[in-house]
Formats: sequence, C-alpha cells, structure tokens
Amino acid sequence: MRHGRGKYIYADGSYYYGDWFKNKMLGNGCLYYPDGSVEYDGEWKDDQFEGRGILYGRGCDWTKYEGEFRHGKM
Repeated sequence: MRHGRGKYIYADGSYYYGDWFKNKMLGNGCLYYPDGSVEYDGEWKDDQFEGRGILYGRGCDWTKYEGEFRHGKM
C-alpha cells in the first residue's frame, strides 16, 4: 500500500511524486509527463486535482492554468 511520500511510475513513463494516504494521492504532489516536464503541481484528493495548483497544457490552445481545482476540473 502506498502511504507517505513517494514516486509512482506509469507504464507510459509519466510519473507522480508526492504524498499518498491509504493508496490514494492526497496532499501535495507533482505529476510529470513521460519526458520529465511537469503536467500538474499542486494539491490532490482521492487521486484527482483538488485545491490550489498549476496545470501545464500540452497539445492544446493554452499553456498554463493556475488556480483552484475541484474533482480534477478547472
């Protein structure tokens, strides 16, 4: 069971480094693209973006969103 601070690497090479609580991303953490650049840096709850954070877009019409997230949405 993931609990505390740690790193989880996904099959595509992307990874999450941050806080875990009872096998869920909870607290502060950073999600990285496979090339190592940051995708999201901020607060998490139940494996979703929740609270204050910065989301970096890739392949879309925006490059950065900084603000509040609820249930993984801006």
